[in-house]
Amino acid sequence: MIDNIFNGYGPKMRAHRKLLMPLINGQHLRNYIETFNKEACRYIDALSIKTDSDVFDIYNETQYCLADITFETLLGISGVAQNTGVLTVPHAMETKPGRAFKSATTTIHEFISKIINEKKSLYMALERGESKVEKPKPSIVDLLIENVIVTHAMDDQEILYDIIALLFGIIMKSTKSQKKSYAHDFMKPLVIDSIINGYGPKMRAHRKLLVPLVNGKPLTNYIKTFNDAVCRYIDALSVKTESEVFDIYNETQYCLADMSFETILGISGVAQSTGDLTIPHAMETKGGKTYKSTTTIMHEFISKIIDEKKSLYMALERGESKAEKPKPSILDLLIENVLVTHAMDDREILYDMIALFFGFYDTILGVFSFTILMLAMHPDVQNRIREEVLSIIGASDNVMLDNIGSFEYMDMVIKETIRLFPVGPIIPREITDDLQIAQVNLLVISFIAND
Repeated sequence: MIDNIFNGYGPKMRAHRKLLMPLINGQHLRNYIETFNKEACRYIDALSIKTDSDVFDIYNETQYCLADITFETLLGISGVAQNTGVLTVPHAMETKPGRAFKSATTTIHEFISKIINEKKSLYMALERGESKVEKPKPSIVDLLIENVIVTHAMDDQEILYDIIALLFGIIMKSTKSQKKSYAHDFMKPLVIDSIINGYGPKMRAHRKLLVPLVNGKPLTNYIKTFNDAVCRYIDALSVKTESEVFDIYNETQYCLADMSFETILGISGVAQSTGDLTIPHAMETKGGKTYKSTTTIMHEFISKIIDEKKSLYMALERGESKAEKPKPSILDLLIENVLVTHAMDDREILYDMIALFFGFYDTILGVFSFTILMLAMHPDVQNRIREEVLSIIGASDNVMLDNIGSFEYMDMVIKETIRLFPVGPIIPREITDDLQIAQVNLLVISFIAND
């Protein structure tokens, strides 16, 4: 896939998205209500046979049903998965790099190109009145080709890449393609089967438990923490302003480390006051004996916090402690939940907390660094952000919760920076089981990478 709606950029990509998004999200899918009903009925019939058992697996039947729907709505060809029960993986999108990938790329290109050519020939013949064939039901490919024949907005190669991208998106959503690739094994033994490098039902259950804690309201309790850390950060940088050029990286690390410790682990950060970055640096250590040593340091440090917090919350629950309930960090909220639900053991909490700490600290540090670089390269953008900040908070040093949604231009700048310097430039995945895409037999893939 080259310069498609997933990995392209610039005016051409935006024009393609403008053309494709209405086809994907639009009303034409209403034409497929009968298809949805028909496939759902087949699905129910297939499951009905299994109802004599107290417990049965619905996964394969679900795959067959969705595969048939996908091929009919996206490519405008009949799906036969529910008829044949074949569950083969699309080779082209699931092959490791090298010769096998080159071969698989040829396979998928030829398959999609054939569909495109046949549909173009049909629509051109219909337009010239040379065919008496009934106009097909409008799949996404049909609608796109009809438009392109008139507007010439895309050539065949561009149609090919965008259709593969859409098909790829469907495959990436399959639960059979959620296993992280071998690249994530390098994170072991620091974190094992965490929300970063785990997969399967347990990982999904952990994500379901943790994501609301990370994205939800708990972080709104830390507005004062963020303001205090940023004020100390600005004070530290102010000392350096006498120089024309100075490095802000260390001060940025201290600031983010303190925020991370307080919001994720519920302990006071001291990096800005002491310059101590032992724990964050432990996650940046190279392999070998040093990696083993720092893994031990991280495990002991986080395990101690988990044990202390578990003891505190159990004592509070029994009424044996008069200590005030802590401000709800992510770890506090997780432990409170786990003491009731027993959804995770201490080892699983340990790995997920390390994963979250690393994800929060390292990700924001990278995004912040690139954003500052972009602002330095584009003074006009920097001035416009400054004007927006001053117009919202005035001379105040603090940002209030109500202010956050008002920084519209700053939000656009940060998102554009992330687009230019992605947090995750690739999404490597391994296929764990055969995956059927209608009647297409492609090679079983063991690796997917979306860049």
